[in-house]
Amino acid sequence: MEEIQNNPINTSIQQTQKKSKTPIVVIVVALLSVAIGVVLGEVYHRYNKQDSSTKCNCTNCNCKKEEQPNTECNCKKNTTKERTNNTEETDITDKELLNDLDEKLSVIFLTSDTDRSIKLGASISGYLTSLFEQGGINEANKTYSIFSALDFGTPTEDEKGSILTQYYGVNNVSQIPETDQGALIINRIDGKEVSEKYKEIYGQELVRNQNFNLGTNPSYHYNTEYDIYYSILGMAGFGGPMGTTYVYKDRYTTDNDHAYVYIYAGFIGVDNHLYSDWGIDSDLGTLTDDEVANYTINEENYKQFTEYKFIFDKSADDNYYFSKTERVSE
Repeated sequence: MEEIQNNPINTSIQQTQKKSKTPIVVIVVALLSVAIGVVLGEVYHRYNKQDSSTKCNCTNCNCKKEEQPNTECNCKKNTTKERTNNTEETDITDKELLNDLDEKLSVIFLTSDTDRSIKLGASISGYLTSLFEQGGINEANKTYSIFSALDFGTPTEDEKGSILTQYYGVNNVSQIPETDQGALIINRIDGKEVSEKYKEIYGQELVRNQNFNLGTNPSYHYNTEYDIYYSILGMAGFGGPMGTTYVYKDRYTTDNDHAYVYIYAGFIGVDNHLYSDWGIDSDLGTLTDDEVANYTINEENYKQFTEYKFIFDKSADDNYYFSKTERVSE
């Protein structure tokens, strides 16, 4: 038996068998590696594909899109995005400029209030919707803001006759419809005074127009004969949702060409619902009558409301004039 095991022929056969098995093992291992790689690649691809379709792409957002796969991000509309300030923007510390911006904002907001937290009138909802949600106000609304900031007086008899002729087609109150006679209130203001205030706030020349009509209550018109604007009480006011707007001035900044006032604004409807802006999907809940009566947007609650940037352009005479509004919040 020992002779057989030590036989050189047998030893050669065994060595040959070992050598013949080695390539087979290498091939099998290689094939297994390829197969495993393919499987892992497919799994990774499928996982990433599913992850990208269920992952929220929003920044500064806590919504979980995984709960609603393959849908758009369901962020709350009033979520405030993190402000990315221009590196050249610096806080305004000049008190004279701060007061100037506050005075101009009070005209734009149709109020005499220059405080940081302001409650605005319920009758101007349509005007404010244009101001905040449509990027600014047109020439007619700008002029309306000037009317609200100035004092109107009583017209002279000659002016009154001209106004009646223009408005009613007659020059005597007794000739106008009886339904208008008892409640007729006419006031007037010099066109030059309106133009000067307009340029002070907006930095532009006001084009006076005989057909000037704001659709407000009272209505305002321009009389070319005496270069006056006059108001007649009785027409419908601005459209839009009725309610009360609240604003809070957060920051005042400037760069080489502009001044910016960052303002948070919210809205309370006639149903006492509190909104973070003018959209019905921004409802923050219902307030009691007492809460509504004393409500303000202040330093404790302003972050839940929509942020806007009021932009003032710097002129060649180093004054700042209101230009437009931009929405900062998503």
